[in-house]
Amino acid sequence: GGLDFYYSHRNKVQKMVEFLQAVVPIRFKSSRQLVSHDAKSNVGRHKDTTSVEIAPVSKDDVICLTQKQSRAMGGFGPLVIVARISSSVHMVDPLTARTHVLNAQQYWADPMPPLMSSRALVEYVVLDIEFIEGSKNGRYQMADAEVARRSDFGSNDKTFHTRTHLGNLLQAGDTALGFDLFSANLADTNLNALNPSSTPEVILVRKTFTDRTRKRRVQN
Repeated sequence: GGLDFYYSHRNKVQKMVEFLQAVVPIRFKSSRQLVSHDAKSNVGRHKDTTSVEIAPVSKDDVICLTQKQSRAMGGFGPLVIVARISSSVHMVDPLTARTHVLNAQQYWADPMPPLMSSRALVEYVVLDIEFIEGSKNGRYQMADAEVARRSDFGSNDKTFHTRTHLGNLLQAGDTALGFDLFSANLADTNLNALNPSSTPEVILVRKTFTDRTRKRRVQN
């Protein structure tokens, strides 16, 4: 899959590539092909092609780093969330609140596809949350949380205990989107290499806002 764009001048292609480089991590290569040649005038027509590949990760995806990648980042991860995408990949470790940024060149030197995409996010209700003192990193605050899947309400009393970097945002009664690693059937060699006891059952990614909480934020 992909998209094809046709331009009449090479400088427009260069501007397109420069634009993409500024907003997403990409890698590209260019080639030139001779289309026709007039032997009398010694003039040739060429077709220039530039192939651009965009990093296959998006905001809120979760990535499972290899041991090599984790060591190269100073022990970061290995389960990390994509916090933001720009010309670089901005990541946060939900279990420690540590952050790391990879520029396009670093990302493509050892690509890391998502373990689960944001399309697999599940809604959870926060039942209880407790700050972990001395574990704040910028806008992130570590906390221990007890959560339950919203879809389980009325059918069972299954709850989960997890550590989250969203402690400064969440209160009991709030809702948040997260990844359900407890029920997910994931065939990933990097994940299988982890110690099962250190793999969380739930990774909370971001707080969600109901109409009531949105109104309260506006009033404040």
